[in-house]
Amino acid sequence: MYLNDYKVGMEFPLEPISLSKEEIISFAKVFDPRPIHVDEEEAKKSRFGGIIASGFHATSACWGQYVHLKHDEKGVIAGKGIQDLKWHKPVYPDMMLYGVVTITKIVPYDDGSKGTVFFEMVVKDEKDELVMIMNSSSLIAASEDVE
Repeated sequence: MYLNDYKVGMEFPLEPISLSKEEIISFAKVFDPRPIHVDEEEAKKSRFGGIIASGFHATSACWGQYVHLKHDEKGVIAGKGIQDLKWHKPVYPDMMLYGVVTITKIVPYDDGSKGTVFFEMVVKDEKDELVMIMNSSSLIAASEDVE
């Protein structure tokens, strides 16, 4: 998709995803080595009662499901940023995550070559309870003819 293909309100359901305990620990050992993410005994003593995924791991995994759709592969130039990210509920091993990405805003550049697309990713669990919300934006080419 290119900028001109996006419409505010478009929704992209994501394939459900879960993170295994091994995946959670492996990610966290490198990127977020807190005991609640890497040490089963310490995590059991925590308020969470066991290992939970790093919020950044869960966010990356869910956003990866959007990227795997590949519909924006030709038009996306680069991510611009995350405007807001909130984790509402911990992600436990093998917990199913269901996401939807919605286009919330489109801002074309004055020269017509590209624009910014704003996304909202809402992720819920198998009980339909909110797990996280991320609002982010990407720079998108207007069409394949414009560089």
